Amino acid sequence: MVGADTIAIAERIARLSSRALRRIADTARTEAPEDANRVLLGVATFALAFVLCAHAVALIHAVVVLALIAVGVSAVEAFASLLAVDLLVVLVAVAIGRRLVWRPLLPRTRAQIQQLEETYELLVG
Repeated sequence: MVGADTIAIAERIARLSSRALRRIADTARTEAPEDANRVLLGVATFALAFVLCAHAVALIHAVVVLALIAVGVSAVEAFASLLAVDLLVVLVAVAIGRRLVWRPLLPRTRAQIQQLEETYELLVG
């Protein structure tokens, strides 16, 4: 038979668990919009990188190649140097976008859940 002390302990654990879960939910409600904004900004950065690369290819390359050829650079060297510059710009934009997008989501919420799991394991076993 289950004693009154055992029931009281179980009720206390249930109340503490409920409070902890509410705190985690509150943290997630606060943290989720921040992460959503960060991910959206990262995606926008990737889109900006794509648009800027397309514009550079479409609008500037012809002028730069013609200018390089006019000063005595061969056409192959002119195209190769432009390609190198384009790749550098793309790498920088991708690095910035990746850094914004790939950070872990909901880190404070995850830490609270981990703490709750550890407490539960300590209490229940």
